[in-house]
Amino acid sequence: MSPDANNFPAIRSKTSKSWTSFINGLGLIFCVLTPLLTVLMAIMVCNSTHINIEIKALIVVIALFAVWFFVWLLVATIKEKSKNKITHVVVDRNGLHHYTDNEELIKTMPYNLLMPGGENGKYDVFINLRVGTDLDPDLSVYLFDEKSNKTVTRAVLLECDLVITNGNLLLAHFIKGIIIFRPDLKIDPNVLGLYKLKEFEPTH
Repeated sequence: MSPDANNFPAIRSKTSKSWTSFINGLGLIFCVLTPLLTVLMAIMVCNSTHINIEIKALIVVIALFAVWFFVWLLVATIKEKSKNKITHVVVDRNGLHHYTDNEELIKTMPYNLLMPGGENGKYDVFINLRVGTDLDPDLSVYLFDEKSNKTVTRAVLLECDLVITNGNLLLAHFIKGIIIFRPDLKIDPNVLGLYKLKEFEPTH
């Protein structure tokens, strides 16, 4: 079964403000508690009469570094998010795109830059299983990188500063777009199964 090229609407991400606030709150608590606990530990060590001066000095240095690092991380994160905050993702006839709230395009993965995997690549759209980790497998493609002028392997990620609740639907729609607009690319059947698109498997 082939999807209809004339019936391919754009799909926009749906986000959850409550989940976003919850996750941001956890991150903020972590950034505050970690250096605070490190400082408290340093104070307890310095007040101890059973620990020599070298170890006390080392603990104080570690505590100061931890405070500096987390303050720097917090400031850098706030600056980055305020500058290019991605609020929504759209999949349309051209590809997958990341936008700010005022519709400024930040990142894009257009269909016309997707590439075959070369002679050694069995499939051009596949699941990249990261061996030795507990992380979820990535939907991956071969993409022509205009900066390096080379074909590179790239994970298809939904990079948004808000929690996306329809991520699988967006990725499935992106795969449908590949089937329609890039029929020259070979898609791993495991991809079609993972995103419940087995009806689009080629018949032999």
